[in-house]
Amino acid sequence: MRGGTVIFGTLAILAALLPVMRSNFIPLEAAFQEGYALHFNGYSCLMLNDTTVAEPEAKAADVRSILKTDEASSPNLAIQIEVDIDPPPHQPNDPSDAELEKLGLPTHHVHYSTGTAEAHGSRQLSSLPQGSQSPIRPSKLDDDEDPSHSFIEPPRVLPSISGARNPPNLTRPKSKLLPPPTKADQGDVEEYKDKVYEIDAFCNLECGVEGECFMTRNEKNIIKKRCLCPHGKYGEKCALDRYISSPRFSGHSYLALPTLTNAYSDLQLSMEFRPASGEGILLLTGESADMTGDYLALIIRDGHIELRLDCGTGPGIVRTRDQVHLHQWNRLTIFRHDWGVWLQLNEGGLFSRITFAQPVLLGGTGSFRNTGHFLDTNLGFRGCIRRLEINNKIYNFEPSERQGDTLFGMDTDECPEDSCSSIPCQNNGVCVSADSGSDENLDLVGAFEVGVSGILAAMTQQDQEYDDFNQPLLGVCQCPLGFSGEYCEKPVEVKIPSFNGTSHLTYFGLADSSPLWNDFEVVLRSEAEDGLILYNGNNNDGSGDFLALFLSRGFVEFAFDNGDGVALVRSEYPITLHQWHTIRVSRTGRLAFLSVDGQNVQSQMSPGAFNELTANQNMYLGGVPTFRLVSPYIPIRKGLKGCIQKLSINHTPRDLLRGAIAGTNVDPCSHPCSPPPNQQSPCGIHGTCRPNLEDFSCECPLGWVGINCAKKMDLTGITALIPRFRGNSFLHLNREELAKNVLGNTNSINIRLKVTSANGLILWTGGDTFTPASDYLMLGILDGYLHYRFNLGNGEGVLIFNETRINDGRWHRIRATRAEQTASLNVDNGHVITGASPGKLRQLNGNGQVYIGGMEDLEHLPLSEFRHGLMGCIADITIGRLFDIKMMEDSSDGRNVENCLEEF
Repeated sequence: MRGGTVIFGTLAILAALLPVMRSNFIPLEAAFQEGYALHFNGYSCLMLNDTTVAEPEAKAADVRSILKTDEASSPNLAIQIEVDIDPPPHQPNDPSDAELEKLGLPTHHVHYSTGTAEAHGSRQLSSLPQGSQSPIRPSKLDDDEDPSHSFIEPPRVLPSISGARNPPNLTRPKSKLLPPPTKADQGDVEEYKDKVYEIDAFCNLECGVEGECFMTRNEKNIIKKRCLCPHGKYGEKCALDRYISSPRFSGHSYLALPTLTNAYSDLQLSMEFRPASGEGILLLTGESADMTGDYLALIIRDGHIELRLDCGTGPGIVRTRDQVHLHQWNRLTIFRHDWGVWLQLNEGGLFSRITFAQPVLLGGTGSFRNTGHFLDTNLGFRGCIRRLEINNKIYNFEPSERQGDTLFGMDTDECPEDSCSSIPCQNNGVCVSADSGSDENLDLVGAFEVGVSGILAAMTQQDQEYDDFNQPLLGVCQCPLGFSGEYCEKPVEVKIPSFNGTSHLTYFGLADSSPLWNDFEVVLRSEAEDGLILYNGNNNDGSGDFLALFLSRGFVEFAFDNGDGVALVRSEYPITLHQWHTIRVSRTGRLAFLSVDGQNVQSQMSPGAFNELTANQNMYLGGVPTFRLVSPYIPIRKGLKGCIQKLSINHTPRDLLRGAIAGTNVDPCSHPCSPPPNQQSPCGIHGTCRPNLEDFSCECPLGWVGINCAKKMDLTGITALIPRFRGNSFLHLNREELAKNVLGNTNSINIRLKVTSANGLILWTGGDTFTPASDYLMLGILDGYLHYRFNLGNGEGVLIFNETRINDGRWHRIRATRAEQTASLNVDNGHVITGASPGKLRQLNGNGQVYIGGMEDLEHLPLSEFRHGLMGCIADITIGRLFDIKMMEDSSDGRNVENCLEEF
């Protein structure tokens, strides 16, 4: 074939069928009934008058006269068709040229134009540009060429259908044809003109025995041809062998692994993948190739991972809340047992047994059909896959003939070297390529030892796409919590996290739990003027709602977007490096407040009208895995360099380490509560060291007392029933029977105690969140006077017994009651005072838990005047119908509680 192009019209069918007609010739004249003649074009028949002469010569002449008559009286609408045909080589049994001419069939190269035929010899041809027009005119029937007539020459030889392994696919580029000309295209002319469409008819690359020629059209509308080579092959004619350990998929690729066995009810699967697109099929297997039986599929859709499976009772879908990180290695883990399915993507469905009979396909659909119907997608995966493990089998992606596990595949090649293969990350550390957009990997001074860090320090920002994978990418080990070092080889115990600019801790995000308001408190010490402190967004591409807390040139800044634009509030003064600071941020709707170390509160209102903020992605502290997921409105593109000792969200303290779902490159901070490995904690082996800026305090568990929690209490005898509170103590009662006597329409509380402090919390019960608007009931001391306060949802009821102070170190008895909205308070059987709460609500709601003498974090108590622990003793307590509460024995938690009758 010459030129690779052909001009298509209604005679394109003849061009494809003529070789078959010539090689399997049957005289067509015998097939025509009386009164019909074969058109000279070789494929049409014409009805003649009954008086027409039956000889072929007369028929042909009569047909030509009919055509001339038709041309003379043709209407304005006309169609011009041009097709060139080269007849195949003559076979011994083929008809002679004279016989072909009698039938109106060509005997040599013929150019068909406007219903007539031209026979051409050797000549110089010119081509029309794509979309050009030529006026309609009859073509000559002799061999002389009209020099004024230009046309496109089609392929000189049509491929033999019988001899080709795969018939040429003429339908693939059909969608790229230009639309037919409209009347607007023609202009105001009386005579219609045709348009010539030129396309690449065939993919003519030699791709070997098992390869396939494939055509694509790029953004400039230029057709590119390439070979889809079998798995493990590449090069010209797919003749060269390729070693594949981590296959890369182009979107047209697939790879087949053996059918799963013994996986009908239990499945454990893990893999690492580096996607170049947010759409595509990762894995597909099932019972039948047409998807009508059981199946299991892993799909990337809109950046989320979907597990789709049907075990015979209908399809089910499990979808990750988080999105994948493009151009970064992601880790996916799947567990399935009987009716339960669990997915974990990176850090962050009810079904029965399933039958597998088809191979496991990676990266595409392969031989599976109807995937568009059952999976809602046919798109193949673009990117790389490595470390696939299914039911404790680690797969080797080499072809089976080279002792690998791959049965067959198409268009896969080796994932370009990203240095991860040469970096032996230990202890479940993950090697991450420092590729496009990973700005956090560009500033690693102090993060790693000499070696990898020296290379990365000289890096400049890269912005490469998937097609640029041929250039090697640098990589580093991201170490999980508890390990550190260049290769995650050093075990570390982290009490207070330290961040090096590439570190981060991951928590579940806010989602839509508090769309109208947020409250944050962070205590940190920074070594650099710039760094991301906290980020939570709605999408992993930086778009949509978000909130961010960061340092910029030493100032603390809080930015958020509710959907109508970004608002930013900045601290009054910059912080002092290498010192501890307390940052408080509050957002209510569009209004945000920021304060640092008690400085003047700064505020800012966001634009627009939206008040709610939704953040469905994970929340990150100290940095992020990749700055691709950070809003472009945040000017900082590096993580925090420093330590964070406290994080509180919506008045609830977070356990920085145990509350994290994952962490990377987090080291221990230099602080008394975080001693070197060869030194003991200042609170001993039993106590918990609680940092307080640069200082600390020890929290002793129940049963242990003393400065460093080294002395065990004697819990035998009656003295063990009288707890002593030291201002940093509390007891936590959490019993179902207790909740029944706390919640509802009535309360009755009796307490015998002696107090030495002027301020302190005696008793508190409420909900899981500490807000002024939530239900609560409390007893406390303020300036020596007893306070009884409660809120049923419509406002606070306040009762103050001001006849006497109770902080005199003597024993007193307190009685507090409530009947719906009305309450009473009495001290030492004296005068009874009463009060009531506003509104119409009459029932106390909450979690039914009771704190005595204090609580875990008093700073988040909604009543700021009672954020002090009690100093004194409580001998006995009665709540409702529970008359014999053993505070020490019945407590589920507590700290720093001593025996009231012993001195320390």
